[in-house]
Amino acid sequence: MTDRAVFELPEFEDSAIPWVCEVLGLPATAFSGTDGQDPRLSVLKSFETLDVEACPGSGKTTLLVAKLAILARKWAEPRRGLCVLSHTNVARREIERCLGRTAEGHRLLSYPHFIGTIHGFVNEFLAIPWLRSKKNPIEMIDDEIALRRRWLKLPVATRDTLDKRYDQGGLRFRDSAFGLGEIPWGNGGTLGEGTRTYSALRSACRESAQEGYFCHDEMFIYAHELIDKVPEVTDFLRKRFPLLFIDEAQDNSEPQSKVIHRVFIEGSRPVFRQRFGDANQAIYQHAGQMKGASTDPFP
Repeated sequence: MTDRAVFELPEFEDSAIPWVCEVLGLPATAFSGTDGQDPRLSVLKSFETLDVEACPGSGKTTLLVAKLAILARKWAEPRRGLCVLSHTNVARREIERCLGRTAEGHRLLSYPHFIGTIHGFVNEFLAIPWLRSKKNPIEMIDDEIALRRRWLKLPVATRDTLDKRYDQGGLRFRDSAFGLGEIPWGNGGTLGEGTRTYSALRSACRESAQEGYFCHDEMFIYAHELIDKVPEVTDFLRKRFPLLFIDEAQDNSEPQSKVIHRVFIEGSRPVFRQRFGDANQAIYQHAGQMKGASTDPFP
């Protein structure tokens, strides 16, 4: 395994600053300020691991796009690329739109680079290849469709029992054995795993997966399973993507942060990583999650 020390960053040239300002249609002092003391300038030049936190409207995404365009200008690695992850498709499209304005930035929109959501990365490089290697079909990854199919697989009597106390959203498995975790039941109790109801719920999840229908966050289960069973996959991905950039880092859930940390940071030889966000603007709406990541929190 060739470690990341062999990778050499493109040399940063001061002439790149006025160039990127021009191609992005920004004032010449957009990143340096009139006195050359703007903190954005040091961030633009830095390719060390760091977190960048700034308030809304301060130009975090613009700064990231400028950095990417400068890197693309002299990128010479034919099989190694930049990995740029965002929390939402809206953020991903904004990065792609801005990069598409320049010929240099446009190169980042295809192999060997990856620009997309964390879910998209996990699906493409971890979960889906692993499922296919196990001969598991992949028909659709969609919460609403998967949950509806599972609900309809339950016996009518079970659905009647659950209807007033348990919604379809609970039909998500928490491990590769299709366990659903603790299900609230009765007066402060939980549904026993040995009951017919729990067994019916688990069977519905198992049948759905065997038919190729999954919820989005369930793909993280298979990503972790792949890393557990084939740990060298992280070496491969670190070699493929020696630089990692994360936009809207404050909105990453614990499942997202945990898998990205395992792939790129945990253990020896982590990649160079830079995260951009604002902790004061965090929104946590991940399957009932009310707080952010505990693994590798931002900032």
